[in-house]
Amino acid sequence: MKKAAFFDVDGTLIDCTIGIMDISDRVKKAIKDFQKAGNVAFVSSGRPYAFLNKELLEFGFDGFVLGNGAQVLINDETKFFSGIDKELVKEVVSNCERLNIDYCLQGPKYSYLKEDFTRILEYYKEYGVTRDFLEFNFDLDDVDVFKIEMFPADEEGCKYCESLDQGEFNCFKNYPGEVYEMYPIKNSKGTGLLKTIELEGVELKDSYAFGDGRNDIEMIQTAAHGIAMGNAVPELKEVANEFTDAIADDGIATYLEKIL
Repeated sequence: MKKAAFFDVDGTLIDCTIGIMDISDRVKKAIKDFQKAGNVAFVSSGRPYAFLNKELLEFGFDGFVLGNGAQVLINDETKFFSGIDKELVKEVVSNCERLNIDYCLQGPKYSYLKEDFTRILEYYKEYGVTRDFLEFNFDLDDVDVFKIEMFPADEEGCKYCESLDQGEFNCFKNYPGEVYEMYPIKNSKGTGLLKTIELEGVELKDSYAFGDGRNDIEMIQTAAHGIAMGNAVPELKEVANEFTDAIADDGIATYLEKIL
């Protein structure tokens, strides 16, 4: 039976914080061998399309689950999208501008921010984000948004971001970074995984998920084989049912070579 594997990006496929900017050759071969065996491989990331580097886009993945499950791309076609209400986006943007908070509105292909948001642009640059799919001139009525990232300048801004972590939304600081991520609770990498295997005709028992961070928890809990990287945060290791080596030791390859 066809299997489906889902790979987180930061801390799992690459790790900009320790200088791993591309997938290792061993991991590339393991994923390709997995696909050659008749299986499918997906990136599953909190990142939007605009934040995917050239290596990820051109590797040959069967698709992408982006924005923590808000968008499912299969063969470059959006098969599922779940966004944030436009009026709420306008409200958050208004408050961010009032409180001197840099923000980025993330959508299905482009992400939207202001040219003078130097703090957040410098932060993204450290993570290899190019300007290819960033838009600086936009009308809020014309953009679809599934996640908002905010970079507050002071304690007041941080308190506002933290106040958004309630009701229908998650909003938390993406450690080890300094950016708050706001997205609907109804969207998660777990719901994205379920939508993807439904579209691909893969049974849940044949699903594999690899992750290391807090936003991977739902995906790891949903997959039949939820695999925590050796460098995973404690909260993720608590819910994983399988484990592999750290990213620096090619943990994905260690696991895939075993099951192949």
